[in-house]
Amino acid sequence: MKRLYFWFGGAQALQRLLFICLVFIISLTIVYPLFQRGYFPMHDDTQIARVVEMTEALKDGQFPVRWVRDLGYGFGYPLYSFYGPLPYYIGSFFSLIGFSPLDATKIMMGLGMILPAMTMGLVLYSFFGFFPGLLGAVLYVFAPYHAVQLYVRGAVGELWTLSFLPLVLYGLMHASKGFRSTIVGAIGLAGVIVSHTVFGFIVVLLCVIEILCVAFFAFFSKKKSIRSYVLPSMTLVGIGMALSSFFWLPALVEMGYTNVASQVGGGADFKDHFVCISQFWSSAWGFGGSVPGCVDGLSFRLGKIFVFIFSLGSILVFWFRGKKNLVLSGSSIVLVVLSLYMMTQWSEWIWKFVPLLAYIQYPWRFLVFVVFGIAIIGAWSLSLLNKFRIQMAFVCLVTIGLTLAISLKLFTPQYIYDFGKSNTVSLEDIRVKYSQISDEYLPHGFDRKKSDGTMIAYGAVDGLIGVLSHYSSTSVKRQWDLYAEENSDVRLGMSYLPGWSVMTDGVASRVSLDRGMPNIALVKGAHIVDAKHNSTPIETLGNIISLVSVFLSIIYYGKKQIS
Repeated sequence: MKRLYFWFGGAQALQRLLFICLVFIISLTIVYPLFQRGYFPMHDDTQIARVVEMTEALKDGQFPVRWVRDLGYGFGYPLYSFYGPLPYYIGSFFSLIGFSPLDATKIMMGLGMILPAMTMGLVLYSFFGFFPGLLGAVLYVFAPYHAVQLYVRGAVGELWTLSFLPLVLYGLMHASKGFRSTIVGAIGLAGVIVSHTVFGFIVVLLCVIEILCVAFFAFFSKKKSIRSYVLPSMTLVGIGMALSSFFWLPALVEMGYTNVASQVGGGADFKDHFVCISQFWSSAWGFGGSVPGCVDGLSFRLGKIFVFIFSLGSILVFWFRGKKNLVLSGSSIVLVVLSLYMMTQWSEWIWKFVPLLAYIQYPWRFLVFVVFGIAIIGAWSLSLLNKFRIQMAFVCLVTIGLTLAISLKLFTPQYIYDFGKSNTVSLEDIRVKYSQISDEYLPHGFDRKKSDGTMIAYGAVDGLIGVLSHYSSTSVKRQWDLYAEENSDVRLGMSYLPGWSVMTDGVASRVSLDRGMPNIALVKGAHIVDAKHNSTPIETLGNIISLVSVFLSIIYYGKKQIS
């Protein structure tokens, strides 16, 4: 009740409400183009298909959702065992309550920009006050790279991580102030992991590095930071990973069964995607792709305002070394410099030294952390004018005005096209068009070709001497009614990974793998063949850890509140 009074009944409640409204209204200008009639092209043009598939899986009673029925050329695959599912749960929620798949997808994408403004704004408001929080929120979401993510790349998962990074920051900065802050940070970390696998890996790695650095200096300075900060921060990381273990644990263990590893190298080889220093200052705007060299089809500019704020903030950090929140501002500068370095070819030795970094694919993804750090630096720098409220408001409004004037024009699609009256995608498009964009989650060695070189249709049976009279499927069940004119070795037209089992006439079948599909032996006669998916042991373990961690966190938090 005290917390509710603080936010809604305290003396500054009107100011907080005004702050929330301002941030919300300003952030709406970014997503306004989304809600024009029609749709727009993007690099990852599978968003609507993924929302449709998530919605159908939820209707099938699958939770947490792992398998989708129609992607993978109709053979299905465990998309949401490896690809961050959180945004698509949100998109499917709006689809389930009546919005068309197109509109549900647009809402999902729009929230991916509005929520980061809100979370960053509220966190910086709690650190620095009204105007610094407002400036930090605007800098955070109006960075040119976020226009690239939204309207060029269509990187929905990466956008959603922006909502949770400020919560991780809040938890780490207040780690020594109680379990509430730890829980907030843990929820933020879990949100990052479940939104985007790669960014989850990066953020966990950065948290561990930061904790180790604090522990190192605390050990030699003989301060109490290990107990007051390091242990709570380690708890934050532990709880965050436990909350999200239903997702990352199976993904880590079962990745080898799929072609996910094929995404490392080829066109996504990190060595081909380093950024030139000049591109941070000036990079031509475009809707193309990333290529080797200094001339890319999309922009990696920071924006001149962002460069100026970072430069000014760096000077101020050394000038006002005794000011409050110096650790936060100094750490932000280190984060920006480190992220910039990781994007340049000078860091290639690090990428080679740590092989797992290859899964990041594109070094320029570190631009997210550059923008994150600069937003914090901008808010901190403005907070130095705390004793001069009029000057602070003036600087804040001018900077926001300049940022909007320069960046807002970038937040627009390349063009809008008519999507049709149905506002959805057909199953045929999902099984062919959208499956061709992303098929790395099919089983290792998967091949749709028959021995004669023709293609196997989804749901068909290969090698059957007889008749297939009926086929039905959901995301977790498939059934064939068929008649074998003679004994046959039959390959079922579905992808097969751990968790699936096949029964013939209610009796478990012995399954052998044939190019990623299940092969069973049938005797002459009529048969009903059922394939069903259940959680694997590692998926069950991940689910249990997540549920237990949620339960224990609620109980422990409740006890802390009562005490």
